[in-house]
Amino acid sequence: MDVIMTIKPVFITMVLALIMGLFSGTVATVLTQSYLERYVDSLEQATWWKQQLSEEKPRPTPGSYEEALQIAHDELFASLVLFYNSGSSATLLPGSEIGAGVVVTSDGWVLSTASAIGTRAFVGGVEYAMTNTVRDALTDSVLIKLEANGLPVIAFADSETLMSGQEVFVARGIDTLFATTIADPSAWSLPGVAGSAETFSGFLTFNDELSLDGAPVVNLSGELVAVGDTPLSFIKNAMTTAVRSGVYTRASFGAQLIDLSFVHLPDTANRGFTRGALVTSVSFSGPASIGGLRTSDIILRVQDQTLTRQTSFAEILANYEPGKRVSILVDRNGEQLTLEVELGTL
Repeated sequence: MDVIMTIKPVFITMVLALIMGLFSGTVATVLTQSYLERYVDSLEQATWWKQQLSEEKPRPTPGSYEEALQIAHDELFASLVLFYNSGSSATLLPGSEIGAGVVVTSDGWVLSTASAIGTRAFVGGVEYAMTNTVRDALTDSVLIKLEANGLPVIAFADSETLMSGQEVFVARGIDTLFATTIADPSAWSLPGVAGSAETFSGFLTFNDELSLDGAPVVNLSGELVAVGDTPLSFIKNAMTTAVRSGVYTRASFGAQLIDLSFVHLPDTANRGFTRGALVTSVSFSGPASIGGLRTSDIILRVQDQTLTRQTSFAEILANYEPGKRVSILVDRNGEQLTLEVELGTL
């Protein structure tokens, strides 16, 4: 009897443990599945533009210069677009190109510049009809829609990492690739004393002339870093919107700024800051004015991005669409304040 009484609690305990184990396993499975679903959703959202726009992910750096040259050649010329005038022969003759561009979506969106567009477009020697053209108000860049599907696309690099002396490859015709380097920033198109908050500075200069308008520029991994003298960071976000909507839209801020990274002012004006943007005027009833920005404020950070010599206010602003509320950290006569500004439409 004592043995039976001893076995009963043990048996009951085992049954309860088994039930709890099954239940906890079910809960763990549900929680894990829920977590994985959220993780997948976040990945899809984070990589949406890359998969939809370039449909390519950044590639690893090649192991040798010869490998880099081969990769750049293969990747660039697969997605290279050449423009010709109506009178051009169907046989593509070297030197007869009007300009160039590069395929950024497999269904036919091409990135180029306004001066490069002819009346006929060829990819891999095949002619495609041009059905739409979308121009950017702040750069010379243009998106052209070709009547096509299944085109090879170029991979995008992080052009914010561009620096003087960096070697890049540029298309110079039907099958001609040449290497050049990015010139020292002192030779770039840098800002003057003051300029619009939306206006870009730092358009690229190269140590060799880019003889073909709209020529795509790739790094040693064959990834796109610029089109002509326009870094990819100037146009990437607006291009994503344009591919979705067919319209280039830019956010407006409504202020005149001096980039303290490039313009040296008396300490009474810059208050000891060598990075940031000094506000010289604020547009009446514009987004910056409504958000509380004042003349002589120094903008130090936008959201989580600090203004630096490599990252200007205009470049940071280009990452946001009209209607977005952004936090702006400013210095106001020695006191640091955070303002909320709802961006307008340029």
